[in-house]
Amino acid sequence: MRTLTSLLSAALLLLFAGTADAQDRDNPLRGSWRLIAQQEVYVDTVIVRQKVDPSTKILNDSHFAFGFQAADGETVVAGGGRYSLKGDSYIEHIEYHSSPILVGRDIEFKVNLDGNKWHHSGQIGDFRLEEVWVRLDSDGVPVADSDSGGTP
Repeated sequence: MRTLTSLLSAALLLLFAGTADAQDRDNPLRGSWRLIAQQEVYVDTVIVRQKVDPSTKILNDSHFAFGFQAADGETVVAGGGRYSLKGDSYIEHIEYHSSPILVGRDIEFKVNLDGNKWHHSGQIGDFRLEEVWVRLDSDGVPVADSDSGGTP
């Protein structure tokens, strides 16, 4: 009886482990991310942010949230809501935002995952936002790609 229970427990463990792996492949954006590069592309100019304010974005299976404190040390920018991911199309359905004009809008980004880096770009009003995010581990440390020599 003990052997049957052990085999059943092992089978269930393998089933759930396989399901978790499949879910990660189905949703490679699930997790925590840190913004490492950003630029706004306008018709006549490009604003490149060499030193971006620390920003974290967290995604579960259906919702995202992000926030950061601006360089002035007082302004907080935050937002979140639902999102969808299909192929290389990531759409944020903004349900709340520190800029009320964005609430209720859908913003579509084109996604490109490169190891533990998430590149996305999308049109917001009169500019195109291009960002690069790096995946964070459970301690909030950027995850290095195995072939990048340890540098995120």
